[in-house]
Amino acid sequence: MAIHPESRIIRSKHCRLLAVVPALAVQATILVFLPFLANSSESIPRPMRTSPLSGHQYIQELLKSHPNRIQEVLRMKLEVFQFLCTELKTKGLKDSRYGITIEEQVAMFLFTVARSASNCDVQERFQHSGETVSRYFHDVLKAINRLVPKYIKLPTSSGPNVSIAITSNAKFYPFFSNCVGALDGTHIHAKVPQAQVATFQNHKGFLSQNVLACWEFDTLTFTYYILQVAC
Repeated sequence: MAIHPESRIIRSKHCRLLAVVPALAVQATILVFLPFLANSSESIPRPMRTSPLSGHQYIQELLKSHPNRIQEVLRMKLEVFQFLCTELKTKGLKDSRYGITIEEQVAMFLFTVARSASNCDVQERFQHSGETVSRYFHDVLKAINRLVPKYIKLPTSSGPNVSIAITSNAKFYPFFSNCVGALDGTHIHAKVPQAQVATFQNHKGFLSQNVLACWEFDTLTFTYYILQVAC
């Protein structure tokens, strides 16, 4: 059957139109994403923790500088910090193959718990990634948990009897039947050289020595105490 010339022309126009539609769609897509493509160079990943003072160098600086400095940063005296690192080493904590020493691992842990620091704070201070900070925080925590039985003795069923001070007082017994002692803190007025005034200034506005003490109920004997500066 013969095809009318006009039908051939209409069909040809339809074919050209169908060919143009995909091209227009591609062009519109390019125009939409062109700003993102132009800024693609800005999205290239760059190292973030690039401070010339690495975490290892920072902790070595603390260990070799004035002993009060590490106490201000980690809330722990130098000799206590060194003893803790030695004890944790006996419980499986060790230098990593990537060069992160036990001292740096413990320092990152103490920096977190002593200063309520976020993971990002520790990343910036010690120049490590968030994954690295988190991993060694948990490694130190596990080593401390393994160390607990050596220094903390919990009462057992065969332990000492409940204190008379508790059993004889209805306000205390049976609510404190498992209590083996009490602890409290206080501030004792202190007189220090002028150069140390800022260190001993407490939140109440006077100079003091902060004391934490533990004692037994029956004998009122002090079983533990610790002194530290007001801050």
